[in-house]
Amino acid sequence: MPVPGEGGRRDAQIHQPLSLPPASPGAFAKVKESQRMSDEGRMDQEEADGIRKRCRVVGFALQAEMNHFHERRVADFKRMMQSYLKQQIVFYQRVSQQLEKTLRMYDNL
Repeated sequence: MPVPGEGGRRDAQIHQPLSLPPASPGAFAKVKESQRMSDEGRMDQEEADGIRKRCRVVGFALQAEMNHFHERRVADFKRMMQSYLKQQIVFYQRVSQQLEKTLRMYDNL
């Protein structure tokens, strides 16, 4: 099922960016609190902007880490499935060989 906003790409679910979880709900609360304090005149707007900027930097860094982890997970899953399928092919080739050997034994009866 396509993800809204992804242009209907079939693989959008696998490659969609992960949503940002609240790394620290306290950090986002601090941004709101600093803005409220700035609005009330108890904090300079510059200081409130600095807090907001630092919170955004932390959020973007976390998002980058999560995206990197997701990319690695997809690549690792791909390698794992390829290895598994190759081993399945080898296994069933052996089964097929054994069945052919058994069939030839019946030809010699």
